[in-house]
Amino acid sequence: MGYDTARGKNQKANGDPVSGYLVGREVYNDQTYIIDLSDMVEEYQRNEDFRKIIDSGNYVYAEGHICRNSPKYLVELPTGTTLTVYARTNMSECCLLFKVHHKKEYEYVYSKLDCIIDVDDIKSLYVHKDNDITKEAVNAAKIISLLPDGFSDTLNFHMKKLSLATAQLSEASLVSQRTITRMRSPKSPNPTVESIVAVSIGMNLYPELSFDMLHKADREFDFTDPAHIWYMVILRTMYKENIAKCNELLYSNGILSFGM
Repeated sequence: MGYDTARGKNQKANGDPVSGYLVGREVYNDQTYIIDLSDMVEEYQRNEDFRKIIDSGNYVYAEGHICRNSPKYLVELPTGTTLTVYARTNMSECCLLFKVHHKKEYEYVYSKLDCIIDVDDIKSLYVHKDNDITKEAVNAAKIISLLPDGFSDTLNFHMKKLSLATAQLSEASLVSQRTITRMRSPKSPNPTVESIVAVSIGMNLYPELSFDMLHKADREFDFTDPAHIWYMVILRTMYKENIAKCNELLYSNGILSFGM
């Protein structure tokens, strides 16, 4: 099948230019692979089927696209996660397609493990540089099988295995050292949703590990709170990004940024 002219030229996502990509002729002019995170959040809240796809953990948000989490389609650069050349020329194979309505509204187009683990090697399980969703799911399950029961003990476990001191996590999450110290103590009250989300981003935890910490702190997302919808989407699709990039998107969409 032939290809039309490259899409993406002179287009932006979240205010940033989008690199060009090729699409098949079966993709109509009112359809696109580019979506702002704010529009993604709206579709996540509105569309139960789309929400299940995002919650599956099979996709990440990169360069304005919702792309399959695989090294075939994604590569890690110092500037963040980007699409591979192959992905840009095979968008239908790896990225979700959306229909753009006349009001610029977007609608998705439907198109504990039995093993012995070397505890000293657990840190390697946290690394997700390969963009392999199957490997990430296995690694997350291995980590979960070793986690303690309480929230503070779990946070301390993650920090120890990631070799993170309180000051380092504070810098990476924009949560104060005093708050993190309280979070690490089993005698302290359970922390807020915002603090847990922030430290999860700061540690670049797999989504399953972030939601495990929320559960252990007896905290749940409020689906009526716009900020909580954003947090859910970020934890599911932007867990490889740093807190500054997440804050930039939150701020530009009127959501209170972390550390503010």
